[in-house]
Amino acid sequence: KNMALFTANVILNGWKNNVIKDSVFSLITKLNNNKDESKNMVDDGFNQRMRICSLSVLANSLEVISKNRHGGGDGGTAELQLKLSNDEWVEDGGILWSLLE
Repeated sequence: KNMALFTANVILNGWKNNVIKDSVFSLITKLNNNKDESKNMVDDGFNQRMRICSLSVLANSLEVISKNRHGGGDGGTAELQLKLSNDEWVEDGGILWSLLE
């Protein structure tokens, strides 16, 4: 449980130099930003699979944080809500915008 919570926090909040978080977020938003650039079907297929994996990692991280909060952990509802209202999530080109497009 502690390892899953640590991993979820790294995905959502970053750690050290934010390489993991930035990679996951970039793979999620990248597909929509580069629709017209790539005409290579192999690259498109790979990018789609990587995006699906990144979305799965993000979903699992949100689930772990949510379960920890509901299970009596100190996950912090306010901290999670603050994170989800961050520009990185809601601005034009952010994670939520990319998911809705």
